[in-house]
Amino acid sequence: MQQFLYKFIIRFILILLAYNMLFSEDSENKPYYKYKHFSSIACIYTGFGFATNSVEFFNDYNTYFNEYIEQFKVTPVIGLALKFNFHEDYRFGLSVDYVGANLKDYFSESFTSYGQDYTRGIGENISITSIPFLLTAEFKPIEQQFQGYIGVGAGFVYSEINWKENVESGYSDDSRTSSTVLDEKKVYPVFRIYSGVELGFDKQPGSNFLGSFIIEAGYTFIVRYTEIYSNLTEQFSPAPEGWSKSYAIFPGYINLSIGLSFNFQRGGKIK
Repeated sequence: MQQFLYKFIIRFILILLAYNMLFSEDSENKPYYKYKHFSSIACIYTGFGFATNSVEFFNDYNTYFNEYIEQFKVTPVIGLALKFNFHEDYRFGLSVDYVGANLKDYFSESFTSYGQDYTRGIGENISITSIPFLLTAEFKPIEQQFQGYIGVGAGFVYSEINWKENVESGYSDDSRTSSTVLDEKKVYPVFRIYSGVELGFDKQPGSNFLGSFIIEAGYTFIVRYTEIYSNLTEQFSPAPEGWSKSYAIFPGYINLSIGLSFNFQRGGKIK
């Protein structure tokens, strides 16, 4: 099911890109009167997020923890954006999102110590909070009631990663103990490519306060690497080779969102 959704969103982005490029030179779609170039809009949106794979992290997790866990569960994406039109074909803006990801897991494992068999139960709780702040640039080749756009963005993401492990063991001297494996708060670079359509509530874009209904799809890439396993090396004997290296953790997400736009500084006819 998840692979189907990935393919659907990617195809949706490609269709929007093709649609926007197809009409980029179509002068017949331009309005027959010109409007003041500078205007500003605000957008609110929410939608589904789908994590891109943290391949190396889950390869080791499946080897040393639970082999049936392969992906983070992603919360809905919530976002705000401000966009400023300085030209009828281009606009620049600021955006901020909130997206969470988590992994909750419980499993048991058997081990032998001094000839005796024991069992331990282990609960894992990993939560990741990402708040990307981006400067964006958009190209909107047509200006009419229903119009498309493509955009790119770059900035930084405020990141919180918290991993708590709860161990219940029948062996009193067990080296595996409950602990906070990682509690990290950092800032990382972030990049985005996206495309969308605006379905205007009025025939002339920008003439009313309530602007458009928006459908948008995009991919956000987070340059987030951390030594997530390093604090566990003392609990494994011998420690797995390579656990001191940095892993890409929740390195990005694909989103499909809906939203509304509001015109704050509305354009008017140039007389």
